[in-house]
Amino acid sequence: MGKDNKIREYVEYPKKYYNLLIHKNKRKEEKKIIKIIASTPVFSTYYYHLVSRIIKLSRNAKVLDIGCAQGGFLNFIKQIRPDLKLYGTDLTDVKNKLPKGILFIKADIINDQIKEKDFDLITCRHLIEHLQVNDVPNLFNKCYSLLKRGGHFFVLCPEYSKKFYNDPTHIRP
Repeated sequence: MGKDNKIREYVEYPKKYYNLLIHKNKRKEEKKIIKIIASTPVFSTYYYHLVSRIIKLSRNAKVLDIGCAQGGFLNFIKQIRPDLKLYGTDLTDVKNKLPKGILFIKADIINDQIKEKDFDLITCRHLIEHLQVNDVPNLFNKCYSLLKRGGHFFVLCPEYSKKFYNDPTHIRP
C-alpha cells in the first residue's frame, strides 16, 4: 500500500464513525462535541462508543479514569461535558498536574479502598497490559463495585505488535 493510500485510509476511518455520530436528529451542542472528537487523531470505534456514552450521561454524572496520568483524557472529557464530575486515580500523586476541576484519588485501584462510589462511567485506558494476569479479574471486580447500577466500564488496551514490548512495563498483550 502506497503512502497516499495510508493517508486516505487514516482520514476515511474517522469519517466513517463521524458520520455515524452526526445523525440529523442530534442537538446542535452534540454536533459541536462530535466535531471536536472527530478531529482527534485517536478517533476510532472505541472512542465512537465512549463518546456516545459520555454525551448521554445525565447532568453532573460521575466519571472515573483509572490510571489517569496527568489527566489528558479527563481534560478531553471536560471540554465535551464541563458539567460532569470528573475523578482520576493513579499510583503516582499527580494531583498538581491535573487540570483544574478534576478530583484526584491516589490509590492502587485493586488493593486500596476508594471512598467514592456510584460512578456512572469508569474508563481504563492502556492499563491492563501493565497488570499481572491474575490482577485483571480483580480490577474488573473492583470497578464493578464502584459503578452505579446501570453504569458503564470502558477498557482500552493497545493492539499487539512488534513494538508492544518496547515498553518494558508491558507484561502481556
